[in-house]
Amino acid sequence: MRIHTEYTDPSQYHSNNKHYNMDQSYWPDQELLAQFGHDKYFTNFCLAHLFTHRTFDKNVVGMAYIASSRKFTPWGICAKLGSNNIAFNTGLSSTMNTMGNNMLTQEAVLVTAH
Repeated sequence: MRIHTEYTDPSQYHSNNKHYNMDQSYWPDQELLAQFGHDKYFTNFCLAHLFTHRTFDKNVVGMAYIASSRKFTPWGICAKLGSNNIAFNTGLSSTMNTMGNNMLTQEAVLVTAH
């Protein structure tokens, strides 16, 4: 488990000059998921999930890539980097609802499990 207690230093940004943990107040949901997948650290694991506390557009509170259930297939659960050097074994969920309020614990658990 990796817990960030401060924003990532710009010297640690990826080749596209971004990092999922950079000081940026607004992230489109799909862009944040893709940026999270740029972290090569996560290719050491079969699944990586970003827990965040922010609002997204269009009532989105979580998302993930849909993977094959077969190991090591492209976009599969334990696959290596895919196109554009993005790991597709990633997902994200927020504990903030689209109105900017904290979710109930049961809501956050349901979003993450879904």
